[in-house]
Amino acid sequence: MFKEIVFTGVDSVRHFRPKRKAAVISILDYSERGYRPDLTEFAAVLLLEFEDVSDGAPILFGKELRDDAPIGQDRCPHNFEERFCTTRDAKLIHEFVERVSKDPRVNTLYIHCFAGQSRSAAVAQYFLEKYAGQVQDAGFGNRTTGAMNRRLYRLLGSTDPLRAGKEEG
Repeated sequence: MFKEIVFTGVDSVRHFRPKRKAAVISILDYSERGYRPDLTEFAAVLLLEFEDVSDGAPILFGKELRDDAPIGQDRCPHNFEERFCTTRDAKLIHEFVERVSKDPRVNTLYIHCFAGQSRSAAVAQYFLEKYAGQVQDAGFGNRTTGAMNRRLYRLLGSTDPLRAGKEEG
């Protein structure tokens, strides 16, 4: 289990130590991919690429985003090079966190997006709530999750295997 869950921006993740005892979820979009830091020293890495767009955002021009959009149909209406997050991304995050939470080498989970305010905040908030009382330090510093990506947070909730099991039982 993690001692610490930290969310941050792309520039800060380069300076974290000790990397060998940490896993990282790196979330950038197509236009930000050139800013991805070298993550080879981390014990485990999940690389995701989707736009920081949430349900009802003005940039969507009133279009609805399908939660389960298949690959190729998960493109943002304002820029077809960018994709939006789907249940597929949320499931990948759950699988990764479940796996690394059991890895004895890993005691810290870093989540970063470009600015460290929205996508990473949603993931951090979700897993801090899920593991309430088990994580020793939120590692947020002066950051808050108030600007978190509500769509990603909602998708994490709807795809949580433990939550689904409770609802069925």
